[in-house]
Amino acid sequence: MKETYLKIKPIQMTKYNEILKVNEENNDILLNFNIGIHKYCGGIIDLINISDINKAIVCRHCKLRIVIPASIETHSELREELKQKIWIEAGKDIVG
Repeated sequence: MKETYLKIKPIQMTKYNEILKVNEENNDILLNFNIGIHKYCGGIIDLINISDINKAIVCRHCKLRIVIPASIETHSELREELKQKIWIEAGKDIVG
């Protein structure tokens, strides 16, 4: 059975417009290593387990580190989690 791959759009990671460029062809499941490239510094972005309840997105080059819940398993869930973090960091109320 051939595995289906999706083209995944870049994901905004912070309110400063730092972008995760997801590997060109990837399924929607996140792995615990090399999930993409940090668009502006060019570093490899890893996803690592840091506790029973959290993971961290870490750039190997500039050392950007973003903590996310360990329950995040897909790029879609990651995109939504980061969108919520960006709104909260910006001091905006989330509507809808």
